[in-house]
Amino acid sequence: MSDLKTGAEILIEDRLDMLQGKNIGVITNHTSIIRRNNGETEHLVDYLYRQPGITIKVLFSPEHGIRGDIPPGQHIDNDIDDRTGTPIFSLYGKCKKPTPEMLRDIDVLVYDIQDVGVRFYTYTSTLTYTMEAAAERGIQYLLLDRPNMLSNKIVEGPLLDDSLRSFVGSLPIPVVYGMTSGELAIMVNREKWLQGGIPVDLEVVPVAGYNREMWYDQTGLSWVNPSPNVRSMEAIVTYPGIALLEGTNISEGRGTGSPFLLVGAPFVNGAELEAYLNKKELPGVTFEKTVFIPESSGHLKGAPKYSNMHCEGVKIHVTDRDEIKPVELGLLIITAIRSLYPGKLRFREPWFDRLIGAGNVRLLIEKGLNAAEISTIWSDETSGFRQVSKQYYLYKNSEAVVASNEITNK
Repeated sequence: MSDLKTGAEILIEDRLDMLQGKNIGVITNHTSIIRRNNGETEHLVDYLYRQPGITIKVLFSPEHGIRGDIPPGQHIDNDIDDRTGTPIFSLYGKCKKPTPEMLRDIDVLVYDIQDVGVRFYTYTSTLTYTMEAAAERGIQYLLLDRPNMLSNKIVEGPLLDDSLRSFVGSLPIPVVYGMTSGELAIMVNREKWLQGGIPVDLEVVPVAGYNREMWYDQTGLSWVNPSPNVRSMEAIVTYPGIALLEGTNISEGRGTGSPFLLVGAPFVNGAELEAYLNKKELPGVTFEKTVFIPESSGHLKGAPKYSNMHCEGVKIHVTDRDEIKPVELGLLIITAIRSLYPGKLRFREPWFDRLIGAGNVRLLIEKGLNAAEISTIWSDETSGFRQVSKQYYLYKNSEAVVASNEITNK
C-alpha cells in the first residue's frame, strides 16, 4: 500500500465519528474504492454499510452509473443496490439534481468519485448540483478528496461563457482547471457559484501524501476506468482535447480499442495527416498514420461515427506528458483536417460550442485561424483563473498543506 491515502481511506481510519448517528446519502460510483491494511480493496459503501451507528439511506448515481458500465449519454433509471438493498437515485436521467423528497431525513451527503480534471466531464456538474441541493436543505456536505488524474499543473482552455452553461459545463472554469474535486468544491463555495450564492456546509477530507503535480499513475492507486471509454493513462492525457472532436464529424476513436488516441474519417488520408501534424511540432506528442473501423459495443450509446466504415487517420503517441497542451492538441487536429480537406469538416452545433465553452472558437476555426493562434486568445483569462484558484489549493508541489488527519471546513 502506498503512502498516499485518499480522503475515503482517511475517513475510515480516523474520522468515522463524523458519520456516527447520522442518516447519510452517498454520491458515488465504481471508483469509490478503499484499500485495507491486509491489501484487499472494497467499495466505500460496502464498508460503511457494515458499520454500527451509520445509516446509509440513499445512494446517488452520476453518469455511467454506480458500477461505471453504462455508456456515455445514456440516461439511468432509479434502482436498488443489489449488495446493500439501498435505494439508488439517478442523477443522470430525468433528474440531475437531488429533489427535496430524495433528501428527506438525510443529515449528511458524502461525495466520493474519481474525477479527471476536465470541465465537460459531467462529474463536475454532479458535484455542483448536489452541493446546491444540500445548501438549499441545510444538509452538511462531506467531500472525500481524490487525486486529479491529470497533473494539476495543466490549466488550459477558455473559461466557460455563461450563455453556454449546460450539464457539460456548469462552472466558469477552463476546460482543464488544474484542481482536485475538493479544491474545486471549496472554490465553488467561496466564490458563491452555487445557485443564489447560498454556501453549503462543506467539509473536505484531503488526500494525504499527495503533491499537486502528480499524475494518477504516480500515486500508487490502482487503475480503475473513470468511465467506459477512458481506459488508459495515455487516454487521460489526450482526452481534454480529443473529446472536442465529439462536436465534429471527425472520429475520436470511439468504437475502437483506443478511444481518444485514434482520430480520423473515411475522407482522410492517413499519411498526409501524419505529415501535416508532425510538421507542426506540438510539444509532447507525435502522430502515426493508421487505419481503423469503428464498431458498436457495450461502451457506446448507439453506433459510433462511421460504424463499420474504413477510416484513415492517425494514432496519437504521448512522448512527454509534462509538455503537452491537450486542448491545443484537439484544435490542431480539427484545424488540420479543415485545411487538408476543404469543405469536409462539419461541426455538430451547438455541441462543439458547449464542449469548448466559448462560441467564438468555432467561428475562428471557420475563418482559418490555426490552433496556436486560437489558444493565445484565452491565455490571459486562463492565467487569471490560475491566480484566483491558487487561494483554494489544499496541496503544494511537494506535500499536502494540511495534515493527513485534518478536515478543511470552508
